[in-house]
Amino acid sequence: MKLKHFTLIPIIAALVSCGGGDNNNDTLPTKQNTPSTQKTAPLSILVTDNLSAEYSEVWVTLFEVTAKNGSGEKIKLYENKQGNTFNLRQLFGIGSLLNLKNISLGEYSDIEVDVDNQITLIKSDGTTTVAGFSPDKLRVSLSLPGRINIDSTQASSLLIDFDLSQFTYDPSTNLVTAVVKQKDINQLEHIKAEIKGIVTKIDSTDSFRINLEEGKTELVVKLHKNGIVTKDDSTLNTMDTSLLQIGQKVKIRGNYDTQNQRVYARYVRVDSDNDTLSGKRSSVEGIVKFFDGSLLELDIKEADFMPAGDILQIANLSNAFFHRGSLSMLSAGQYVEIYGLWDGTTFTASKVSIEGALESNRNSSEFDDSYIEIEGRYTVNGSETSIMTTNVENTQLIVVGEKVFLDLSQAWFEHGSSSCLVDGAIIEVKGAIAQNIFMVNTIEIENGCALPFQSDSDRDDRDSDRDDRDSDRNDRNSDHDDRDSDRDDRDSDRDDRDSDRDDRDSDRDDRDSNSGSDHNE
Repeated sequence: MKLKHFTLIPIIAALVSCGGGDNNNDTLPTKQNTPSTQKTAPLSILVTDNLSAEYSEVWVTLFEVTAKNGSGEKIKLYENKQGNTFNLRQLFGIGSLLNLKNISLGEYSDIEVDVDNQITLIKSDGTTTVAGFSPDKLRVSLSLPGRINIDSTQASSLLIDFDLSQFTYDPSTNLVTAVVKQKDINQLEHIKAEIKGIVTKIDSTDSFRINLEEGKTELVVKLHKNGIVTKDDSTLNTMDTSLLQIGQKVKIRGNYDTQNQRVYARYVRVDSDNDTLSGKRSSVEGIVKFFDGSLLELDIKEADFMPAGDILQIANLSNAFFHRGSLSMLSAGQYVEIYGLWDGTTFTASKVSIEGALESNRNSSEFDDSYIEIEGRYTVNGSETSIMTTNVENTQLIVVGEKVFLDLSQAWFEHGSSSCLVDGAIIEVKGAIAQNIFMVNTIEIENGCALPFQSDSDRDDRDSDRDDRDSDRNDRNSDHDDRDSDRDDRDSDRDDRDSDRDDRDSDRDDRDSNSGSDHNE
């Protein structure tokens, strides 16, 4: 049986967007090329994937990437002793930054990717198969054909492609045969970064530097205009660097610019690094399948641990702090990111962000409606930008077929980039509306930058994801109806039991009456 995925894993430890265009950036000075007198240059390592019609999720854990220099010496390009878990299904056309590392100039070959033996395959119907790459090993080294040339005159990248289209699975042995390849980083639509590091310098209210934990290489981080900085052990929430201090451990989510070797951050979380007896501090992202006010079922799309299936139950939502949005806003179909404690069975939420919702410190009364989702065709008329709506959710203020004017000044590009936002593009935007202007918080461009290797079936898969979100909402309403029906059935059963009890009482009265009549006679 063939797997229909392929995945790219750049060794540049970063994700790249279409054409290397801007990733929600303000203009920054270009990083100078390494002088020719230097003997080392930075290498970026990334990972990516393609879509599959058969598997909605393919989970692997990556530990190490190595290569041999001209002298035959093995060099570690990337190492994560705990393992870095990826859902390859989420990396279609996207690179994910693994590491940025200075290594000696020259040519490298014999590249190997060290992964956990376990691979988890999940079909769209939720059927889960936990397979392996080897019958008797805990970790497996996958050979990557190709070479890396580290040149002082240009930025170097290694993009590792897990070619899932050539993976084979043998049910009789429960083993997967894997194929990994090296890919051109310019084929990616988008490069994201989900990384950890140590703060080394604070440059300004919106810029700081870190040393990557895996690479010991300094990396510049620029906060996006609506980026959030928060701390694990508090509900403090700022949109500048005031919470940061030199020496802090931070976890960063954003986009990566491979040419300038900078991260443009949407989330920066100061890590308390205090796992508790109740579980390990973790994060998970996905689509809300069901929420009844207390318990949430999440269709997992990304996590920093290996999930046992496609659905994860989230507890403690009523006590969690919301960075974006609120508990009352939470509903099926929304994409959310959740931080909390994972004990291997239960995920207990402590912080939640609803994608596209307002920051919690924003005054929602400024807006006529504070959370709306719109899909449609993007149009440009001079300096005016707008969307002709084809689908509208969470509002009565906008109808399908209406032209809505957009303010993109604070927009975060979740898929694609501003360089490929052109007249006629199909987009999905989330945000709030005030005085007939839609303030966009997040934007996704369908088909990204329209890369040549994307097919109609790929777009259909993304449309299917939207349909799944709509289905989730319908399922939630159906679940409510089922519970009401069950409650009615229980009430009916109770009435039947009461009626039976009345009948028995009536029979007893009749017998007593007959007994008294016989005695009188």
